[in-house]
Amino acid sequence: MSAREHILLSDAERATLFRIPTDPDELARRFTLEKDDLDLIGAGRHDRNRLGIALQIALIRHPGMTLAQVLQIEGSVPGPIVIFLAR
Repeated sequence: MSAREHILLSDAERATLFRIPTDPDELARRFTLEKDDLDLIGAGRHDRNRLGIALQIALIRHPGMTLAQVLQIEGSVPGPIVIFLAR
């Protein structure tokens, strides 16, 4: 019996599913932080760390990766999400 290769998603499907959006409406739908999130971000953290914590929270929710994983795939932090979270 030969082993069959199972591919769950094609590269294009994976890119579409896990991409970080750039559209302002899509950013708002996926990355708006709730009060509990903002309390966690503000609790005992310096100003210089708050954006990084917000970014980590947002990326864990969608696309379900850490910042380190996104950096490995993308090469840099996608600007639109940073601008959205910094507001």
